[in-house]
Amino acid sequence: MGTKTCLLVYTVGVICEAFGYFTLYWEVTEYDDYHSGLWEACRGEVCSSTTNNLCYFEATQALETLALVIGGVGLLFLFLYFFISQTSYDISLCIASLAAVVFAACCAILGVIIYGCKTSLPVSWSYALAVVGGILYGLAAILIAVYLIRNAEKYTDDKLRMSSTP
Repeated sequence: MGTKTCLLVYTVGVICEAFGYFTLYWEVTEYDDYHSGLWEACRGEVCSSTTNNLCYFEATQALETLALVIGGVGLLFLFLYFFISQTSYDISLCIASLAAVVFAACCAILGVIIYGCKTSLPVSWSYALAVVGGILYGLAAILIAVYLIRNAEKYTDDKLRMSSTP
């Protein structure tokens, strides 16, 4: 149950983070049909690149970019750990995945906190997806850590056997 659940939670977290990152509904106003995302803003059907040069907005862009990229790299490490025979059950990949998902979770959560505290417009579903992605990253980190703790004995026994054979 643990490995499948971990992979599922982590994969859904990356997908939520990606949809939140790329969609244009971080903030919405109904009265003038305005909506914007991290990279583009639209009024009606006319869209243009975001020109918001405020520090909090640039910090959110940077943190959410780090969360998506590092989260994706960590997921790749976890897939390599579980599914590629040459790297299967190489503990360093699992530890690297854990480090990546913890960093990604911190970046994602910090990014949405900064944005949510500073924006004056109502947030929308893209923002909510980024929040869910960050939470799922955190949950995946807990699941990976539990997996490592439960299997720590197996890895230490294998190392002891390898070092004691001539």
